[in-house]
This record gives sequence, C-alpha cells and structure tokens, in this order.
Amino acid sequence: MMKSFLSIRTRRMRDSDDSGFAMITALLAILVTAMFSIVMLGVIMSQITPTRLEQATTRTVYAAETGINVVVGQIRAAAGSADGTGNVYGDTRQLPCSSQGTVGSGSSALGYSVAISYYTQNPTTQDDAWRQSSTNKLSCSPGVGPSQAPTYALITSTGTGLVVQNVSGNIQRTVEAVYAFQITNTNIPGGFIKTYDGTTNPARFCLQATKLEAGAEVQYVDAAKCLDGNLDQAKQMWIYADDYTIKLAYSTVPTSGLPNLCMTGAPGAGATKITLQPCLKSTDPNGYNQLWSWEGQSTWRGENSDFTQSSYYMSSGTGVVNAGSSYLQLSTGGDNIQEWSAFNPDPRIGAGAAGKATNEIVSYQEFGRCADVTDVVINIEQMIVFQCKQDPNPNQKGVLWNQKWHYDEPASGLGTQATQIYVYVDNNTANKYCLTSVDAKDGFPTFKSCSPARQDQKWTRVAKMSTYDASYLFKDAFGRCMDLGPSFDNGKTTHPYTTIVMEPCSPTAVGQKWNAPPITSPSALGGYWELTN
Repeated sequence: MMKSFLSIRTRRMRDSDDSGFAMITALLAILVTAMFSIVMLGVIMSQITPTRLEQATTRTVYAAETGINVVVGQIRAAAGSADGTGNVYGDTRQLPCSSQGTVGSGSSALGYSVAISYYTQNPTTQDDAWRQSSTNKLSCSPGVGPSQAPTYALITSTGTGLVVQNVSGNIQRTVEAVYAFQITNTNIPGGFIKTYDGTTNPARFCLQATKLEAGAEVQYVDAAKCLDGNLDQAKQMWIYADDYTIKLAYSTVPTSGLPNLCMTGAPGAGATKITLQPCLKSTDPNGYNQLWSWEGQSTWRGENSDFTQSSYYMSSGTGVVNAGSSYLQLSTGGDNIQEWSAFNPDPRIGAGAAGKATNEIVSYQEFGRCADVTDVVINIEQMIVFQCKQDPNPNQKGVLWNQKWHYDEPASGLGTQATQIYVYVDNNTANKYCLTSVDAKDGFPTFKSCSPARQDQKWTRVAKMSTYDASYLFKDAFGRCMDLGPSFDNGKTTHPYTTIVMEPCSPTAVGQKWNAPPITSPSALGGYWELTN
C-alpha cells in the first residue's frame, strides 16, 4: 500500500513541473511574437513613403518617355510637299524647338517638358561644353526650325506633376535620347535651261514645253517666268540624264501619268522642231535622235546613227529669239556662243554620265558642273566649274581636254591616295600641266608645268572614310581643301560660273566634296539614358 502511494505522488509532482514549463514557454512565445509584430509594423510603416516615391518616380519617368515619343512623332511628321519629281523630303521649318504636354487627366495628370537641340554631328558621346557650343549646336526658332538641316536631335524630356507626402517638391525624372534623322544626300535632278550669249547677264529666255504630253514642242519664254514655284514649273524643269538624254523632269514622276519624255530631234533639210517623245531604249534604231553631247560652245549637239557627233545643234534655228514665238529646233550653224544657239543650264539639270570614268571631277554642290580650265586657257588665273561636257560615244572624243582632270583614286575606293591632278593640253601627253595650290585662304589654284619636287602640286584624294563628312575631298600639301568660291572675277565679267578656291577643310562644307556618290542613312532613336536631377 505504501509503495502505491509514493508512485502516485511522484507522478503528480512530475505532472505539476511540466505544466509550469509549458506556461513559461507560451508566455515567451507571445512576447517574442508581439515584439516581432512591433518591429515588422515599424518596418512596414517606414517603407510606405519609399514605396509611394518609387511608384511616383515610375509614373513620372513614363511621362518623360511620353515626351520623347511625342517629339519623335513631330519630327517624323515634319514633311514638305512633293518636289518636281514626286519625292517628299523633310521640312526643317516644321521641326519643334521644344514641346510640353500632359499625360492622363484630372488631379492625377502628369506633365512633360521637352527641350530639343539639333546638330550636324553626333552628340551622343560629347560633353556638355561641346553640346552647348554655338559651333556645334544649331540655333532653333519656333516656326523657322533649326538654322540648317540637322543630322541629329538631342531630345531631353522631364516628367513632372506628382507630389508624395513627406517628400519636398514635385517628383521629376529626366531622360535623354538622340534621334538620327533619315538622311539622303542624293541630289534631286531637275533645273531650268536658260539662254546664254556671253554678254547678257542675267539671261533673257528659258525653255518651256508647250504642254505636258507626248508630241509637245519646246519654246523660248521670258526668263522671268522660270522661277521655282511658278505655275508652269512642271513644263520648265529638265534633266540631263546619265544616258545622255534630256528628259522633262515632271514626266519622270511616277504619279504624272506620263511616260518618260525626251527631247527628240531628227535632222532634216533645214531647221526642224525638237519635240517631246517617249524615251527610247539605247538599242532602238532611232534612239540616237534622243542623245545629246554638251559642247564647249555652251550648246547641245545631236548624234549620228553610229554615235558620232552630227553637224546639227539645238538652237532657235533663225538667228534670233522672240519669247513665245521662237521654238527649239535642230539645225546646223549652232556651234557658236550666241543667244539663239547657246545655253546656260541650271546646275540642277545634272551631269549626264560625268565622273571619274570620264576623267571629270563633278562638284557635289553644283552637281551638274565639273572642274574646268576656264576659257580653255591653261595659264588663266581662276578655274571654274562649268556644265559637264559629255559625249554619248564611248571614246568620249567630244569631251574637251579642259575638263579631263586626271588623278589617282584609291584602288578599293576606300581611304586616301597621294596624287597629282593634271591635264593634257589639246590631249597631248607632252603638254602635261599640274594643278598647283596656294597656301592662302580663298586662294585660287592654277595649272603650272609639272614637277615631282613641288609641294604645291602634291594632293591627297580622300575617298570613302568612316564618316561621309570626312569623305570625297581633295586636300593640298598645306592641309586645305578644294572648295567652291565666288563667281569668276568676282562677278565683274559675264561669266555666270563659280570659281574653285582653297579653303580650310570643314565637315559641313558641301562645296568641298567632289565625285561624291549619294548616301542614305535610316532614322534611328538611340543614346537613351536617364539624367540625375
């Protein structure tokens, strides 16, 4: 009996000890949980403002990005009207200088403010000093646009409008992006053909089609009517194409509804009118009636069926010109510089097939004109650019020596090539003269007897380089570039042609580019990053 009592008491004592420990454990757990809850509440409360701030900045950067997208849309919509050949190009007057707007509506609306800076060179890797320099940054005026056609736009957009409790001021985020314009430097052909007599300046007459259809004749009209934007411009713009035809520019527009129309003249017993006829293929038996050589006498000459030069020239055919009653004709006796038989085409008419293959140096800026020894006089003091002389015959005998400027091009068309620039007077290789530079700004290069020792006769042909700005130049030994200068003799004579000069090399000087092929670069949006406010 005693043993049983002791066993029961012992178990009770053990049971009592377990209950106390469990109670303490429970209280400790409650205390730890309460403390942890207080800590977590503090953590949560401390993150409310940062979370709201993060949400606000996220929404604000979306507003800034909206500003970027809006401006890119405005830039891409800045298009002009179709030109004479139906192409549409950008209109710098429509480019924005700044932009503002809102995203959303009501009290939750966000705003954006955008500043646009325009450049001709890529600003992506440049510092602020470079970007703000007036040498690099183009001025921009609302309604006028940038001061010249840009290549790049630096778009800086700031999103604003949200306020977060316990955070001073509005929340702002600023992003930048660089927009590269879709650029084509293809010269757009199409120019007026005006008369020229060597003494009358400006010209008195220009050529105009009588109507916009096949069979139309070409008449002389008052030169004052041949202006860009006039109502008859479609009848007055011409293209001297690389197949040696002279096309009515408007007929080359796909939407004109016309076939390509070419000046066509068949020799006859007397003067015969030149008409516009559908252009023929070079293999057509009558195709030679649409081929024209450009002569040193400032006129176009017809071809024989064997592609030799005929004795027929473009002229009024009568020895006089009367506006509205004189017509362009094919006749003999037009090989002299007189108003009724000579012409001064607008450089925009084109250069025919001139280029390195014909040993001619074509100006990029005046893209229908080639480097020329003025008046075929080798010791003259100023060289000019003159309408490129052309001959449909593969032997090019009709191209006078004074436009055959020989030089060495890099074999691959890439990089640079040391060279002389020279002509053969009267095509006689014994009469070789080299272009000689002058170490002076605005200096006129001239031709002198060649000497390998002369530094001023050493040139560098710069062909295709890593950038177009640095390509297609002629540099002299003094580091200057061949460029276009003032008119011949500073306009004191009747020569309506531009001189060739030496100038400091400039990446934006289109007059310094020669025998330069066109390029097209696509538009792109890049250089995207966020600025620190």
